[in-house]
Amino acid sequence: MPEDVPDGVFHYIMTVRIALEGRIRDKNAEAFVLEYKKRLSPFFDFEVAELGAGNSKSLDKLIKTARPEDVFIGLDASGRKFDSESFASWFDGKRLGAKSITFIIGEAEGLSVMARGCASEFISLSELTLSYRVSLMVAAEQIYRAMTIITGHPYHK
Repeated sequence: MPEDVPDGVFHYIMTVRIALEGRIRDKNAEAFVLEYKKRLSPFFDFEVAELGAGNSKSLDKLIKTARPEDVFIGLDASGRKFDSESFASWFDGKRLGAKSITFIIGEAEGLSVMARGCASEFISLSELTLSYRVSLMVAAEQIYRAMTIITGHPYHK
C-alpha cells in the first residue's frame, strides 16, 4: 500500500469508472488520469471507459452487464452542484452502497439519450462549460479529493 495512505484504509471491492462518450485522444489528459488511477488504487479499482464517438453499443453493453447495486451518474451542467466537502459526503454515501459507480461524460453535444436514460441522477462539475477531456481530468481529481476528505488525508488542505 502506498505510504501516503492513512492506516486502516483498505481497498474496497468495487469499481469507480468514468465513461466517456468519445475518446481521450490527448496524451496529457491520459497521463493526468493515469496518475489519479495510481493514487486511487488503495481505495477501489478506478478506470476510464472510452465508449467511442456516438457509439451506443459500448454504453449499451455497460448497462446490460450492470448489477442492481451499480450506480450511473450523468455529468451535466444542469446537474446538482457541490463544493468539495459536500461532494465527498455524497460520494461516500454512494460508494458504501454500490458495487460500481460510473460517471458518464458526454461529447460536445452533451449526454446521449441512452446515457440520460441510465443515469439515476446528474451532477455538475462546474458552472462553466468544459470540454469532455477537461471534465475527465476534473472528475478524476475530485474523486481523489473526495477520498482524501473521507480518509482525513492532508491532500485536501
